[in-house]
Amino acid sequence: MNLSAMLSQKMGAVIPRLYQPVDIASLVFFRIAFGLIMFWEVCRYLYLDWIGELYIRPNFHFKYPGFNWVSMLPGEWLYLHFYLLGILSLMIALGLFYRLATILFFWGFTYLFLIESAFYLNHLYLVCLVSFLIIWIPLHRNYSLDVLLWPKIKSYFLPSCYLWILRFQIGIVYFYGGIAKIEIDWLMGKPMNVWLNDRAYLPLVGPFFKEPLVTIFYSWSGMIFDIFLPFALLFKKFRLTAFFCAVLFHMHNQFFFTIGIFPMLAIAMTSLFFEPSFPRELFHKIKSGKLEKVERNNFTEKSILQFPKNQLIKWFIGIYILWQLLMPLRHWIYPGWVNWNEAGHRFSWRMMLREKTARMTYFVTHPDTGETRHAYPSDYLIYAQVKTLQYKPDMMVQFGKYLRQLVKIKSGFDPIVRVAVEVSLNGRAFKPYTNPNLDIGKFTSENELEKLILPFNKL
Repeated sequence: MNLSAMLSQKMGAVIPRLYQPVDIASLVFFRIAFGLIMFWEVCRYLYLDWIGELYIRPNFHFKYPGFNWVSMLPGEWLYLHFYLLGILSLMIALGLFYRLATILFFWGFTYLFLIESAFYLNHLYLVCLVSFLIIWIPLHRNYSLDVLLWPKIKSYFLPSCYLWILRFQIGIVYFYGGIAKIEIDWLMGKPMNVWLNDRAYLPLVGPFFKEPLVTIFYSWSGMIFDIFLPFALLFKKFRLTAFFCAVLFHMHNQFFFTIGIFPMLAIAMTSLFFEPSFPRELFHKIKSGKLEKVERNNFTEKSILQFPKNQLIKWFIGIYILWQLLMPLRHWIYPGWVNWNEAGHRFSWRMMLREKTARMTYFVTHPDTGETRHAYPSDYLIYAQVKTLQYKPDMMVQFGKYLRQLVKIKSGFDPIVRVAVEVSLNGRAFKPYTNPNLDIGKFTSENELEKLILPFNKL
């Protein structure tokens, strides 16, 4: 039997399993958790006025490559945008007008994600992906207000493919997050040493953070945890222990590293690896004082929602899975070390792998007289933007073009704009990062970024 036939046979055995009905309870639990987590996140932005501080106050916003066309809403409209996101989050949690709510939430949150690349965080990217996926998953078919409004949609089951696509998504986050840690700096504890030393002031635990063995333990245990957790969760024998470790891991990270909503979101998604009926059984245990196994036959089901038969949808799911598998690996096709040049770092689940501090100066030169003046990003940008700008080549070029336009408008000549940056990576000594002789204000292609960043191994 040739390879093609073997693969076809294997797929023929796997695909029917995707049609099998599973209890909707765990998926509904996730719907409620996701909606409430996002409502909490929106409330934080409103309460702390991060909208004004991060989005309205800056005069310039950095864009992701290919998304320069995404423009900023006026200030008052942006506040309204957040209020609407909060309402949509609650609608998702309650299962009210679910389809409309998920579509609008996806577009609304993704818009916020795209209008400022300086604020990129892996968990915000994850929210975009999950909010996209749940558009297609009918999580409102039970325990929802939609069921009260339209009783005919009620179902106790969904095809298992919907559960597995969400399991796959969080599994990718864990696994690739761990694989990315198999590199020399992480294994030697360099980035972790920087972060733990910054927290050495903490009472009781602070002195331990200065110990080299503690740094190595944190680094290696984090790598092993990320790589093996998705597989441990697949086996019932290890599932409860693995989930308990995941909760401890995420709560620890939340306390010591303050990483936003990611711990809550990751725990909610990790719970999907339990038996699909676990929320229903847990409720019965609380109600009756004993754990009951709720059998599928206890419910009357006139029709079970089937996995979409449309070939285009199957192709779409296949492409999405392939994209998630390949996107985090794209840095291997770029020359240089990704921790240094940042090529392929975003959208790859490369978490906590590098700590950079930088010294940066822009030079604006008159092309005729040669007169040169210094320009400091902190005079034009907020701190959060400057912090990321100092080591992101595409952002350096964007800001260089912004300075060029400012000078052309205010001074009437087309300047030469250069940038000199020195970077300390994971506690190393400062080293030159950019070629200070290039006129980045006139860069026309992303391919020119390769010329800007000096190679790490030749410094």
